[in-house]
This record gives sequence, structure tokens and C-alpha cells, in this order.
Amino acid sequence: MRYLMLLICMSAAVACEEAVVVDSTPPEEEAIPPRDRKPRLSGFIPDLTMATGQTVVLQNPQRIFSDDSPLTHFARSSDPAVATAAFADSTMTIVAISPGVTLATLMASQPPGTFARALGDSLGHTVRSAFNVTVRPREDEE
Repeated sequence: MRYLMLLICMSAAVACEEAVVVDSTPPEEEAIPPRDRKPRLSGFIPDLTMATGQTVVLQNPQRIFSDDSPLTHFARSSDPAVATAAFADSTMTIVAISPGVTLATLMASQPPGTFARALGDSLGHTVRSAFNVTVRPREDEE
């Protein structure tokens, strides 16, 4: 009986020791990356009315997008014959070319994040904010 009791105690001690598992894998490697979130709009750019030949420069228009990750911004005009739109160095420049109405769009693009790359997704997220640009003839052209 004494040997049986000793054997049971030794088995319990071994079982307890085996239950303690030390994992040497750093938490960064074992955690599944969170699903990437796309940028969100947190503001807007109001419609503009300009005269031909006029240039409007918007400082830091990228602030209308809310995101914690680095974004790539670019701008375009739906009708460059009416007005052009460009984004560089945190400024959006709109140049009025000829009378008419065009849609100017500011876009924020986020490259695919860790989760998307892990799944083989080559597409990032793009969010757009658009506003009308109305170009009128200059007073001396009327």
C-alpha cells in the first residue's frame, strides 16, 4: 500500500510539472494581426466658385480623412478643360481654366496592411471626397 501511495504521489507531481508550459514565442509573432481598417471621412471641402485664370490653394485638405496609418493622397478633376486639381506637399491646388462645372475629388489611399498581405490581397483601401468647382468668366471677359 505504501508503494502504491508513493507511486500515485509521483504521478501527480509529474502531471503537475507537465501542465506548466513555457512558450518562448514572442507575442508579436503569435498574435493574428487585426483586420485593416480603411480611412474614414471626418470632414468635407465645400463647393467652390472661381473665375477663369484663378488659382485656389487649400492647405492640409488631407485632414478630412481620419486614420492612424500613413496615407497617400491625390486629387483629380472630372473635366480638366474646366479646372485642374492636384495634390502635393499637403496642399491641393485648383486652377480654373474655362467656364463650366467640374467635380474635384481628393482621395486618400492606404496600402494593404499586414492582414491583407498575409491573405495575399494586393488592394488597399481608398476613400474619396468630392466637391463641385464652378468656373465663371472673369469680369473683364464678360
